Amino acid sequence: MNIAAMKERHTQYIIELRRYFHQHPELSLEEFETTAFIAKVLDRLNITYEKSHPTGLIGKIVGLKPGKTVALRSDIDALKITQKNNVTYQSRNVGKMHACGHDAHMAMLLGAAKILMDNIEVVEGTIYLIFQPAEEIGQGAKIMINTGDWYKKTDSIFGLHIWSGLETGKVSLESGERMAAADRFIV
Repeated sequence: MNIAAMKERHTQYIIELRRYFHQHPELSLEEFETTAFIAKVLDRLNITYEKSHPTGLIGKIVGLKPGKTVALRSDIDALKITQKNNVTYQSRNVGKMHACGHDAHMAMLLGAAKILMDNIEVVEGTIYLIFQPAEEIGQGAKIMINTGDWYKKTDSIFGLHIWSGLETGKVSLESGERMAAADRFIV
C-alpha cells in the first residue's frame, strides 16, 4: 500500500463527500437523509451494515486475513446554527449547519472505508464503521452500543475529530481518552 498514491487517488472523493454532507445537515435524531446517503455509499462499496434506531448505522468490513476487531467512529448530526459565510457548498437547510466538523468526520470515515475496500487483500481482522447520530445531545453513543453485538466483539474503538489548532497534515496522538469526558459536579 502506497499511502501517498492513495491520498492522491482519494482526496477529491473525500472532499466531494464532505461538501455534500455540509450542504445537507440534519439535527440530532433527524439524520434520516444522512443515514440513507451513507447506506448508499456503503452499498456501492459492497460493505454490509446494520441500521440503528432511529438514525445512524454500523458498517462491517471483514478482512481477508485474521486479526483484531476495531471500530472507527464518526458523528453525523449537525447544529442548530444558520451559516453566514458564503461558500459554494453552503448549507441548504436553513438554520442547520455542520459547524463542528461532523461533515468532515463522515467524509473521512467513508474515505477510509473506500481505501480499506480497495485494499481488502491486506486488511486484517474486522473493522466496524460507526456512524453515530445524536452526538450533540449526548444520546447517540448509547444508541450505537445497543445496536447489534459489535460492541462486545470489539478490541479497540477509534474516534476522530478535526481540530483547527493543529497544522494541516499533522496528526495529534495521545494515549487514553481525549476530547471527551463524562463529568459530574454539584453547584
